[in-house]
Amino acid sequence: MKKQIAILSFAFAASLFLLSCNSGKEKETPQSESASPIPYTVELVEYVNPALPNLHSFTHATYEDKIIMLGGRRRGLHSINYNFSEYASNEIIYVIDTKGWDMNPANWQVASQHYTNTVKKDPSSGLTNIEQFHANNIEFFTKNNTLYMIGGLASINPTYNLTFSNMTAIDLKELVNAVQGHSFMPLGSVRQTTNSVFTITGGEVGVLNNTVYLAFGWNTCTNNQGYYTHKVSSFTFTDNIDSRSLSVTINSVCATCADPYSSPSDTLSNSGNFRRRDGSMSAMIYPKDSSNLLMYYAGVFKNGNTNFDTPISITANAAQEDSLHMRGNVYTCQVIPAWSRSAKMSYATFLGGMTNTKYGPITSPELLSNSNSTVLPVDTKNYLSVPFSNRFTTIAMDTNKNLLQYLLPDSFPATLVPLQFPTYAAQTGKDSSFILQAGSNPFNGSESEIFWRIPAAYNYNNSGVIDLDRFFTDNPQGGQVGYLYGGILSVVTNVNMKNGTNFQSRVTVASNRIFGIKIVPTSSKNSSTKK
Repeated sequence: MKKQIAILSFAFAASLFLLSCNSGKEKETPQSESASPIPYTVELVEYVNPALPNLHSFTHATYEDKIIMLGGRRRGLHSINYNFSEYASNEIIYVIDTKGWDMNPANWQVASQHYTNTVKKDPSSGLTNIEQFHANNIEFFTKNNTLYMIGGLASINPTYNLTFSNMTAIDLKELVNAVQGHSFMPLGSVRQTTNSVFTITGGEVGVLNNTVYLAFGWNTCTNNQGYYTHKVSSFTFTDNIDSRSLSVTINSVCATCADPYSSPSDTLSNSGNFRRRDGSMSAMIYPKDSSNLLMYYAGVFKNGNTNFDTPISITANAAQEDSLHMRGNVYTCQVIPAWSRSAKMSYATFLGGMTNTKYGPITSPELLSNSNSTVLPVDTKNYLSVPFSNRFTTIAMDTNKNLLQYLLPDSFPATLVPLQFPTYAAQTGKDSSFILQAGSNPFNGSESEIFWRIPAAYNYNNSGVIDLDRFFTDNPQGGQVGYLYGGILSVVTNVNMKNGTNFQSRVTVASNRIFGIKIVPTSSKNSSTKK
């Protein structure tokens, strides 16, 4: 994203620059080291590729050595009225050629094409809505080289928002060929169906034993009105390429998978443990019997004013709120799930995003508790109780399903190159700008995505969970598991709603930072430090 750079007053630019350079350093009394069962740390290595677009809240998939990205938002954090209007929407489909997964993303090449030049409405397959191709916060997953998109927030015009009710199947091979060849996808390569269950944005999706689970989220209607689903829904589907048809079978919601609401008017209630959206979710392995489950972490908004801080475990027939009170990473960010059969422990590591506590620098993983992490007071007016954070935490689960959260010493690295921020934003798209210098510490992780590169041997039962025992046996010094990309990047800890219209767009941007994600066994790191 290129903008014309204007000359700013020295005082304004300098104040933001100084704030951003210190923003990733929370000044607290250093904590003592303590023993931790977390057997690894996470290292991010940044690469710079100016051809990569600035995006957050987007949809993505991989096909062979190509990465596909579509939809999402090209600007920073939305304003308080949730206006995801068309001028900030990403209408371009990107195909990134990784050149055989070259380990240096600076060498990756980007092809792009507008979605209206890529896909046509196809009544023969029921495809009537192609605007979903530039929606925000779609729920999505891939199977058999097909991308499946569910719901998402429309960006149709600047005055109101709508949530799509579609599930759309997209043949990734044909999508790649169309974008790289600047042509339309052939008829039948995109299939679509509609169901009210799919009218969700800001939810999460997971697959257990060929059943798809839609967790929480909301339906935003005209004039910024909407309601939360308050539930976990599930369904199975049949995707018939030959007949160009996509059909679904909705399963009944189990009694423990929903708050006690039965109609859209009821779901306007602020009550209920399932009134959530914009949380994170990952697969997990239950250490007691090695079974699969999904875990949804945190989410907004509890009682209508702040974040939830409890995870929810989701299995085939139940959704249960867990007893852990999370002390960090309580907004949508990326999660690295892992497990160790030998240790009989499962883990979920969170990369940045937003937090609900303050803590100081550490040198080894440390258990978070009342004594070393201060929970920030609830601020119902300005939402200042949930600031951005660069820190990483890990939740550990034992065979009795006891959950503990640890702060890792790892965090996002300082920027390698200068970054451009707008000083104001209007729907005209005409922005003046300031430059955030290289070596600064803006906040990262919210609404980012991971391009996974886990070899099948380390992907336990194809669940998406890393088998730590096998991985570290073959990689005793650690190894890379994927790439973290995009998201919301901010130069301030809190986006104070009192600072005026478009303040969010002045100090936050959609990011194009990309990092290699490496997990390193703590034993290896400790031994290298001693040397």
